[in-house]
Amino acid sequence: MAAALGFLTFMPIGLAYLGLLGLLLALLLNKTHWQPRWQQLRPWLWLVGLPLLWAMLVLATQGWHEDSATRLFHLVRVALLLCIGLALLPRERWLALYGLMAGAVFAAAVMLLNQVWALPDWAIWRAMLTVTGNSSSQKFIMLAVAAAAALWLGLQAGLDWRRRLPWLLAAALFATVVAALSISRNAHLVLLFLPCVVLALRYRGWRVRAVGLLLLLAGAAAVWQLSPTLQPRFEAAAQEMQHFAATGELGGSASVRWRMYQRAWQGMSEQPLLGTGLGSWLPLWRAEMADENPAMAEINNPHNDWLLTGMEKGVPALLLLLALLLALGWHSARHSRGDALAGVAHLLVWTVFITALVNAPLRDANLGLSMLWLLAAFAAGQRSSEAKWD
Repeated sequence: MAAALGFLTFMPIGLAYLGLLGLLLALLLNKTHWQPRWQQLRPWLWLVGLPLLWAMLVLATQGWHEDSATRLFHLVRVALLLCIGLALLPRERWLALYGLMAGAVFAAAVMLLNQVWALPDWAIWRAMLTVTGNSSSQKFIMLAVAAAAALWLGLQAGLDWRRRLPWLLAAALFATVVAALSISRNAHLVLLFLPCVVLALRYRGWRVRAVGLLLLLAGAAAVWQLSPTLQPRFEAAAQEMQHFAATGELGGSASVRWRMYQRAWQGMSEQPLLGTGLGSWLPLWRAEMADENPAMAEINNPHNDWLLTGMEKGVPALLLLLALLLALGWHSARHSRGDALAGVAHLLVWTVFITALVNAPLRDANLGLSMLWLLAAFAAGQRSSEAKWD
């Protein structure tokens, strides 16, 4: 089931939920492995549980709001995703990786095939071929993650060329598809940043890191010039922000997001301890936009999970969330020299961090479901003293 759920990363969210349910049932029914799973999960429970407990305190003190039930559901969902991932055993972790890579190959093939021969409008790949909100963004973000993960795996020490070359070719394929076809700025940021993380993790010498960084910068410059989507999207956002700064008028997504960031920051500044209340964003934003721009009044989150957490639940909740991500990042980086999957987990830590700055992976399952359980799954392993590194 771990391999199937990895593959379903690139499928519609309904199938991903079915796969998640199947994996959960498989873990619960396999009683022979309950003890090792529990021993692996137990050290993480306090970090996973504290944000949920703090949310309960906020709910008890700040009252019930319009979206409180939705926020509570997503908090429980995120905790469950992390627990499922952290409970996976070594073989299941590798199966999850192979499933992810198989799904990435399938997604890249579908996207490229559609460029030469228009595919039918089927639900199974609609989000890969047409812009359908966060579902489309998630496909390209995870394809960028797959590119960086394949690069990381292809640079492992001790591999002969027959084992190294397929990973490097896969990395090139996935990166090319994201650069050429994605309109998600989030995916472009991940695509450009994660290879730098790969170099920092993989090589100890600053000289090697510097050479690798120069090569990456040259590649990024080439992508910037040649990609039909990358440069126009960022230039349009820059122009939109200049117009917003000069006139205060909301235009497209960039200026609206900046305005939402300002409102979320204001709410966090006004109520730093317990926040404005779990699920309080929408009524506050609706009141803010009533006169300024009613067409934007129904946006149910500020597209920044860090600010949303700080606004609705206070600075302590923001620090608890950051502590959880930092712990996963430290653990995965510490074990990455002996456990290749821990390195992939570290890439996903940065992906969640970046995506949460510009979107809502902790609130939107379309974005965060696969991202979070795979992060936990790949971070769950232990260091092997036999791994070779140069």
